[in-house]
Amino acid sequence: MKNIESISLNLIDITLLNKVPFEICQKYKILPLGRFKGKIYVGMEEIKKEYIRYLEQNLSEAIVPVKIDKENITKLIYDGFGVKIHDRNKYIEENIISDAIDKNASDIHFEPFEKEVNIRFRLNGSLILCYKITREEYEAVVSRIKVKGNMDIADKLKAQDGKMVYNYNENFLDLRISSLPTYYGEKIVIRIMYNNEDDKNLESLSFDKRDLEYINKLISMNSGMILINGPTGSGKSTTLYSILKKENSKDLNIMTIEDPVEVLINGINQVNVSRNESGDITFHSGLRSILRQDPDIIMVGEIRDEETAKIAVRAAITGHKVYSTIHTKSSYEVFKRLKEMKVEEYLIVDSIIGVISQRLIKRLCDKCKKEFYVEEDLIKKYKLKNSRYFKKNGCKYCNNTGYSGRVLVYDLLLMNSENREKIRKYLSGSYDFSSDSGHLNKCLEYLEQGVIDFDGFREFVDGDIYED
Repeated sequence: MKNIESISLNLIDITLLNKVPFEICQKYKILPLGRFKGKIYVGMEEIKKEYIRYLEQNLSEAIVPVKIDKENITKLIYDGFGVKIHDRNKYIEENIISDAIDKNASDIHFEPFEKEVNIRFRLNGSLILCYKITREEYEAVVSRIKVKGNMDIADKLKAQDGKMVYNYNENFLDLRISSLPTYYGEKIVIRIMYNNEDDKNLESLSFDKRDLEYINKLISMNSGMILINGPTGSGKSTTLYSILKKENSKDLNIMTIEDPVEVLINGINQVNVSRNESGDITFHSGLRSILRQDPDIIMVGEIRDEETAKIAVRAAITGHKVYSTIHTKSSYEVFKRLKEMKVEEYLIVDSIIGVISQRLIKRLCDKCKKEFYVEEDLIKKYKLKNSRYFKKNGCKYCNNTGYSGRVLVYDLLLMNSENREKIRKYLSGSYDFSSDSGHLNKCLEYLEQGVIDFDGFREFVDGDIYED
């Protein structure tokens, strides 16, 4: 049998393909290649005993498995069965999306370059290269995606947004699509909106029991503003939706203004910021309209500008409960950001009742993590208790990334009389909050428990993780 690199269509024994259906080969990434010295050689992406047993039963001959990467085995399957190019492009698109969902990716990036197109999945917060396809294949795949997303396939010079519904094993998922013209063609990013948000509640989000009690006290209050801050991808929306589910009640009018609505919650009135050129509904115009709708609780997806900030703060002061998110590095910097937006100090201090500042750090895969000993100078630098910790490795259970999901690192600031006074001093420049870091304590705890690796801890402490 020749090397895998030299396999082409004319080397495949077509008679063997009549005994193994195309659907089976496509699904399990297997393909009978040919006979050699009384044995049948079969290309496989993953060599599994059950595949070999199935083939031995169907082909009635001894099987020799040959490992072939996904890209090549897929091409061989389509070439071998003579599948039409339209169906092949459909398969490339659907296979990539299904694979991303299998891996629990949050986003799919299609990135065109001079000779090929990289396809990367965002897994546990990092972009991982998963596929390469030709530019010719990509042109057809992009057209399919844009048609399904109700986007203009003829316009390749303008950024566009779209959305589609994807059937994943009878589970219908919303996909948000963004296209952007680059030097080598349109870059496409697909955000996968998982339906399992319905299963998430505050109790499942890694908050300590004591802090959960504090958050529930904030939820029980009738008025005031609660802000959740952190960089993009830090889980702010998940926390916010979990709180709204807890607030959801038949005797309350809960209204949101979002860009866009990410999770639909029955019983809550959710409004999308307009994406059209007229921009009929912005955060601040939508918020003004909501205030005329007799709301009890208002959720503003994000405070981005001065007008939205001022309206939200005044709503909280005048007896409404207001939730929102804001981009800052720490809980106390929320107050400085609002001051920069020209909100008056007394309104800031009096309106806010609590701030949840959070980050997500990659969780080590328990199946493959390895022991790691930190050097003495680093132990002193980071004031560590031990020298033995863990580092990533990589295995089939974590897609060879070394990580399995992410863990919540947070700081909770409650606005009691003592903290209000500290904030007043901080805003006037006479108090330094830099030593008050609940984030760091939680991060250290996870490091000691072997939940995160030293690299993740060091990145957090050194500040890289704070970059927005």
